[in-house]
Formats: sequence, C-alpha cells, structure tokens
Amino acid sequence: MVGKRMRKELKKIFGWMFSGGRYSEDAYISCVLIAASVGAYLENIKEEGLPNADSVHRKIKEVGEWELLRRCYKEYVKDRLERYVRGREYYVIIDETPWAYYGGNFINNLYLWGYRKERGSTASFLFLSALIVIDDKFKFYFDCLPVQRIGYFREEAVESLLKEIIEWIGYKPKFVLLDRGFFSHKAIEKLEHLGVKYIVHARLTPRIKKKVGKVGHSDAKFKYYLNDKVLTTLYIHHCKSSDTSFVFVSNLEKLPATIRQIYRNRWKIETEFRVFKTALIKSKSTNILIRFFFILFAITISLIHKLFSLKISLRSFLLYILRHLPLLSQYLINTPASTNNSLISTTEVITP
Repeated sequence: MVGKRMRKELKKIFGWMFSGGRYSEDAYISCVLIAASVGAYLENIKEEGLPNADSVHRKIKEVGEWELLRRCYKEYVKDRLERYVRGREYYVIIDETPWAYYGGNFINNLYLWGYRKERGSTASFLFLSALIVIDDKFKFYFDCLPVQRIGYFREEAVESLLKEIIEWIGYKPKFVLLDRGFFSHKAIEKLEHLGVKYIVHARLTPRIKKKVGKVGHSDAKFKYYLNDKVLTTLYIHHCKSSDTSFVFVSNLEKLPATIRQIYRNRWKIETEFRVFKTALIKSKSTNILIRFFFILFAITISLIHKLFSLKISLRSFLLYILRHLPLLSQYLINTPASTNNSLISTTEVITP
C-alpha cells in the first residue's frame, strides 16, 4: 500500500516526462525507484517489463530544460505544504552542495566545477539549495538548482530564492543562515535590502583577523563596514573548550555566544543532504539534466517519506518498498531480513 502511494506521488511530479513511450509511466518510475532504493547505477537494473538505462536517460533528455524539472518539484512542494507552513515560524538555510564527478573531459562542461570534494574525483557538479525549517522541527527542500561556472551570480540567486519563499509563505523568515561562501558585501547588501534577519559565517580576512587578535580569548561585537559600503555587526565568540574563535556577521541583536548557537542550526542542511543521499542514484553522466533529475528524485523521495510520517529511517523505508512491490525484491542483497511492518503507516503528518 505504501509502495503504491509512493509511486503515485512520484508520478504526480515526474509522470509527464515518461508518457508516450514504449513503457508505461509506472514502469519508468519503478525502474528509477529500484536504483534509488539500492543506491545503484541505472545500468545495473535489468528486468523484463522495465526500461533499460538508455531508455530512461533518453526520456530525461527529452525534457530539454532542467528548469522544467525544477518548476514541477516546486509546484508539488507548494501544493502539498502550503496549508501546513502558513502561520508557523520558520527559518531558511541556503547552501551550495557539490556532487562529485569522477570522469574526464569536463573542461567544456559549464556545470562542472573544479572542486574535488571526494577522493579520486576530478570535478563536481554544484547545486544551490534552500532548506526551510518549520517550528525548528519539520524541514524540507523548497528549491534546488544546478549552477554554472559562467554567468552564476551567487548574491542574485540567493535574493531570488528568498523573495520566492517570502512571497509563497506570506511573511519573512525568523532568520536566514549562510556559510562563509556567501560572505560578501553584495550578499549582505541584498539581505539588508530584503529586510530579513541573517547570520553569515565570516571569512577571516586580514582586517577581521586583526580584530580577533585584539579581542583575544573574549567575546565581542562591533559595528562593521563590509568593503566600506555595507554596515553590519561583527560577532566574535571564543569557544574555551576548543580554544577557537568563531566570527559571524549578523543583524540579530544577540550575544556572540547566542549567535553561534543559532548558527549551528545550519548543519541541518548538511544532515538533510546525507539523508537524501541514501536515495541518490549513482551516475557517470555529464549531462546536467540527468544529474539534476537524480538529485530531485532523491529529494522528493525524502520529502514523501516525511509526509507519510513513518517511524523508520528513509533507508529502511526504501528496503520495505523493495520487499513489497512486484519484481523488486530480487534487488535486496545483504540487507536486514525484516522490517517492522507495524512501523509502516500511510497516515500523513501533513494532510493535503
């Protein structure tokens, strides 16, 4: 029952792109769902009645623009969560997430960056994502988009994301959290112009290092001009246990220790990435449409798992689906013998 509902939800978002082919929409979705459930390459999924990897890739490429995939995901999020988020306190975490690439000949691919985040990788795809946290508990990805090496303006992209979130929910977030990659006078200027509260991890520039040195092992805050243009507040918090000073810029009127405590919530986006990575299909493709589809598919599975309000992990949920959908159980290799079915419920924490 749960597996069928999972496929039904996935078809709402992605079914249109698999229509009109040799196989049914269910067949395409099932093929991708198998690969996501076991964290395999699509090429490893070979089953009579299901399309092969080339057929799935061909259908994804026929979409033409990754923006169409992005729009479909956001429409689903807005439709399913609109009534839930309205009137509730929320904050936003924005981050850039790399996905390692291990091949060669990537110089002419504008979506591949020179980051080598994992051992043996030669480059990385980069995705800008916005995570919304409701009542400091329920968290979900509102948006995710691939970024190019050329023509990517980080500050404008952040501003656009926040404008859309505020317009959808109807009021501003409690605060926005960004890491040091977003530390610039342009980014702070955009945030101030939007009138949102923010905490940004500051880079240790020579000028900031000088201030940290003067403060020593104490906490402090100063009015601070970025690039002699944008006025903000610089917070310095010294952690005695690690003998390390943490530096932030923020327009929240808090103690330095409190600023650092609030900023630690930014790790929720890192945790969420590790969770949905459980359902991320392996790929060697350099095609951004294919890579982006796999990212969105994994994010969507993670979101649906939350909506079902299950008392098991995403990994256990995926294994459960493999056991209870036809044709799929053969792909269970070296997995636990049973999943407690009493923990599986189709009752949703968020009613549509």
